[in-house]
Amino acid sequence: MTTKERIYEALSKLNLPLAYADSDINDLPRLNFVLIYNPTLKLSNKRHTRHPIYQVDYFTNHPQDVEDSMILDQVLETLEKAGLSVTEFREANVVDEDFNRACYHYWTEVY
Repeated sequence: MTTKERIYEALSKLNLPLAYADSDINDLPRLNFVLIYNPTLKLSNKRHTRHPIYQVDYFTNHPQDVEDSMILDQVLETLEKAGLSVTEFREANVVDEDFNRACYHYWTEVY
């Protein structure tokens, strides 16, 4: 099973709207993930090992405390139970001009 498949399978268990890359899902909260880097280790000029890194995004209209958020912790724990490594969540505040609302964006890297 690929890393992408493992991420999708794990996040599907959270029962939140989930999409890969760009999506027309406008519901909040929602999860999204995308490939951000795909380094390859080469030996004797042949591909030996790939180490894709994905970004998992959580969008909500309610600010979360990255140190004490049940949903953010659930996302990390679900990915870790699937045997994936994760970074801690980071945060950005975004204004969704299409819907005239504030949107809080949290993301972690998964590999």
